[in-house]
Amino acid sequence: MSLIEADSRRMNMDGPALLIPTAALPGFTDTTRNELLAYVGLIASSMVAPPTDARLPTPRALPAIEDGPADLTVAMARKLIAEPISAKSTAALRVIAESDTPEFHMKDAIAAAPETENYLDLRGAWSGITRRARKILGDSTADLVWWEGEQIYDDEENYVDHIGRVSSLTHQSLRAAFGIRGTD
Repeated sequence: MSLIEADSRRMNMDGPALLIPTAALPGFTDTTRNELLAYVGLIASSMVAPPTDARLPTPRALPAIEDGPADLTVAMARKLIAEPISAKSTAALRVIAESDTPEFHMKDAIAAAPETENYLDLRGAWSGITRRARKILGDSTADLVWWEGEQIYDDEENYVDHIGRVSSLTHQSLRAAFGIRGTD
């Protein structure tokens, strides 16, 4: 008997298996994603547990996954940027995608968006992006962008900038959806 056969018998995995790429996890509902992660022992959960077998080690609980901006897969990012979408929304999302990191500057989105002079001119675009992302994710409370710190003002109290952040997966997915190659 090979090691793989011994492992599969020990873990009650004699039947067909299902392989799910980790990049696909954000596409599942929160409940399903958490159940899958709990099943493989990556998060602690009282909702689901793998079949018990006295010979198997007990999975150790890992710290809770840090809250953060929502994750979009490439397919979700393509839906986000698909028509119909305003030129301002497209410009803001492109600024995020073109950033070297998941952080971006509001001043860059203002400069890139047509007919935009200040952050107030982008309120409708951010609102539309948020509504569409929530619909794609099926989560009415998801936030695609987290705004870091406070808005930045100059000495005369004029708005200068604000730093936003998306998740690493969303950043990479937007880059792929826009066809932006890495900086390798």
